[in-house]
Amino acid sequence: MKMMNMMKISLLFLMMILISSCNQEEKKQDKKLNDIKILKVYCDEAIYKVLKSPLMTFDSIDVKVNLQITQTTAFDAMKMFLAGECDVILLPRNYTHYEDSMMAVYGVKPHLRMPVAKDALVFFVNYDSPLDTLNDKEIVDLILNKNKTFKEYYPILKKEPLLVTNNNKSSEVENIYQLVSKKQKINKAFQLLETSDSIKSFMLKNTGNIGIGYFSNIIGDPQFRALPIGFVDSSGKYVFPRTVHQSNILQGFYPYIVTYWIYIQDQNNDEAMRLARFISKHPTAQKYFNDYGLVPAYARINLIDER
Repeated sequence: MKMMNMMKISLLFLMMILISSCNQEEKKQDKKLNDIKILKVYCDEAIYKVLKSPLMTFDSIDVKVNLQITQTTAFDAMKMFLAGECDVILLPRNYTHYEDSMMAVYGVKPHLRMPVAKDALVFFVNYDSPLDTLNDKEIVDLILNKNKTFKEYYPILKKEPLLVTNNNKSSEVENIYQLVSKKQKINKAFQLLETSDSIKSFMLKNTGNIGIGYFSNIIGDPQFRALPIGFVDSSGKYVFPRTVHQSNILQGFYPYIVTYWIYIQDQNNDEAMRLARFISKHPTAQKYFNDYGLVPAYARINLIDER
């Protein structure tokens, strides 16, 4: 009987140890979960396809961060950012005039931002289009004067093309204003669509038009061609139309070069800064952008003259 009692006491003691051990393990797991920082990231839908891979790579290798990514328009991403509703945003544009004005009214200073990569805002056509080049001066004239037509400058066209691009909240529309019209009032009507992918879909169903979007969205797509554009550079020298290509973007031989930026809400946020440094400067991310056909922000690129 005494032996039975001792066995019961020993079993009870063992159960208490196991329960205590389980509780400690649960507390450790809770602590680990509490140590993970959720980082709210808003990304312009027009460039998310490009940025998804490096963002997912960072999310997998930084065990202390869990990225909560939202795809949206550039306007809505910046709206959430300025309202303090997210930690970082990824946009291929600068602040708009409206955003600059609102920040000045409320005494908000420009946020820390870091360049990620360079892309291009391109005018593109279906592969069988008769158009082969455009000219910056003529493009500006066409979009500032609603009565001007493409057929006046390019009589080879069978019909007057529509200018097809993303919606009014998009970075494409803002970059048309900032880079193409040079912040002059645009009077030309555009065919505005819901998303960046909608532009290509529309172009395939309605041939003979001109799409305006990012080079990254048509890289490697044999159905479309980005049109080379001649322009006068900042030194006053005329740059002849050249193939839209990574090397020509790097050398400044294209007029509408776009920078991807990562904007940081609080530079004291260690997790946000780690993400910014990774996507902006880490060799893995920079190699990815280079392989994609864009110009990495910080990677050293050696051009080889094959002539």
